[in-house]
Amino acid sequence: MIQRIRQFERDPEVNRRLRVLYVAAMVIFFLLTLRLYYLQVIKYRHFYSLSEENRVRLRPVRAPRGLILDRNGEILADSKPAFQLVCTPYDVVDLEGELRFLLEIVDMDFIEVAEKIRQAKKDNPFGSINIATDLTYEQVSAIETNLEQVPGFSISYEARRNYPLGFLVAHALGYVGESSVDDLKNFKDFGVIFGDYVGKTGVERMMEGVLHGRDGVRRLEVDALGREKKELDFKNPDQGGILYLNLDIGLQREAARLLEGGAGAIFGMNPKTGEVYVLYSSPSYDPNLFARGIRVKEWNSLLNDRKKPLQNRVIQGLYAPGSTIKPIIALFSLQEGFVSTETEFFCPGEFKVAKSKFRCWKRGGHGDVNMWKAIVESCDIYFYNLGLTSGINNISRWSMLFGLNEGTGIDLPAEKKGIVPSRALKRERFGERWFHGDTVVASIGQGYFAITPQELAVAYSALVNGGKLVTPMLVRKGITHGGEERIHEGSVRRELVVDQEKLTLIKDALQAVVEDRKGTGRRADLLEMGIGGKTGTAQVVSLPEKDIPKEEVAYYRKDHAWFVGFAPADDPEICVAVVVEHGGSGGEIAAPMFRSMVRKYFSLKGEG
Repeated sequence: MIQRIRQFERDPEVNRRLRVLYVAAMVIFFLLTLRLYYLQVIKYRHFYSLSEENRVRLRPVRAPRGLILDRNGEILADSKPAFQLVCTPYDVVDLEGELRFLLEIVDMDFIEVAEKIRQAKKDNPFGSINIATDLTYEQVSAIETNLEQVPGFSISYEARRNYPLGFLVAHALGYVGESSVDDLKNFKDFGVIFGDYVGKTGVERMMEGVLHGRDGVRRLEVDALGREKKELDFKNPDQGGILYLNLDIGLQREAARLLEGGAGAIFGMNPKTGEVYVLYSSPSYDPNLFARGIRVKEWNSLLNDRKKPLQNRVIQGLYAPGSTIKPIIALFSLQEGFVSTETEFFCPGEFKVAKSKFRCWKRGGHGDVNMWKAIVESCDIYFYNLGLTSGINNISRWSMLFGLNEGTGIDLPAEKKGIVPSRALKRERFGERWFHGDTVVASIGQGYFAITPQELAVAYSALVNGGKLVTPMLVRKGITHGGEERIHEGSVRRELVVDQEKLTLIKDALQAVVEDRKGTGRRADLLEMGIGGKTGTAQVVSLPEKDIPKEEVAYYRKDHAWFVGFAPADDPEICVAVVVEHGGSGGEIAAPMFRSMVRKYFSLKGEG
């Protein structure tokens, strides 16, 4: 046997194989050592982090958003405590099974929530997302006692956004919603993280930097199923700052009362400083729906409502200005020397251009009309003549100088810009050339004209403040959670080059619109003080939709009613624009609303 072993050891082939085996073993050992070094040293932090995430959960403690107050200190938005059902997607074991169990306790949309969790599992699996809020004590108790059946879900106690006045301030304040991917990028500097609620519209969005606080955090140890074992650390959140608005909630209530049941907008501002006193769009909506997490059915209901409650008509509603445009045309016609105050045109009630006939609102005509009478009695044929005399190029240019095509720069997002008629506009949009008939209808604020109520209020503010185009300011000041104070002061966008005596003449004529016995704005008159303003009745060219029920067609064919004015006439401190969709005559419908707003304004000041 020993002899055979010795022969085997002396066999060169066996020795060669042993050497190969030895080298292979050494290489494998070296590679294993190298891999161990890579995992233990180079990738240490990575795997430590994964291990910690699996053992430790960081649960954010949402910071309450800051307060929003009106100019008198009344609370428009605050936060209230609420129990929420939250989910950490990574810890969910059986998504459908767990959701079906929770559905027996909490009312929620199964498909919507399941999709939300699946998406979150891709984007941020260890994060915490809100599933349902405003849970009752009974719901909280039922979930807490069955947490083992729903791994990944837990109860959170947080501060939820609250709007005590609901629909009254929805279009000014906007609403909040869970942060999107874009929000995380846009608001990164404000400390916004996944699952935070941020402003989506209104001042809530514009002032996120003031209203967003700093979240706290709970550091929790969890078991293999994600269940909390103990709290390792806790950091308190810092509540957001305070926002002071120029808005007066008393005027806001009056606007809501006046427009109740209808569609329209009321916007009021200080013509000198740009402070916004009232901004109300009707119909409105309850922003609390969004704060608690709006459901798909509720969202679709708002979207499909024919009266468009989500549209902020003050800054997004585009309407033909009708006769409210006449004072601007009169002013620049005087300024440019196209006519004098003594120039007269005859109004027989009908006006011909080529083969077309255009009527005055007064069928029998006004007779001989000068500028004063034309503004006070709103004679259409005078302005047909004036428009043809001055030309569409000047109508366009001066309308733009008054800012009717550029928005106002108000501190709200998604403001729309008005449309001013011009040769270029018609050519670019419709591929057609301009006709005299187009100029005629533009002269009374019809045709291609479309502006927002606040653009008109800013333009009238310029008429009565000496020609300054001021920027409306909804926010007065903000104080961040760190104590930094940010004052918002009005600014002048542009100063119009116009003679002051011509501005005064137009302003006096506007006062006569209200106070003269033949003035079209008589229903705006307040005996206790001088008021100026202008009526407008804008024709509706087409129905907004084809499938309008027959019983509603008559309503949608009625004209839009306008009134824009100022008070007191000798030294204006408030300028208000009112538009009532399908309200009919501006003098009949909108003028009395303006009067009510002015009366309320001075009553709140203690002067009424």
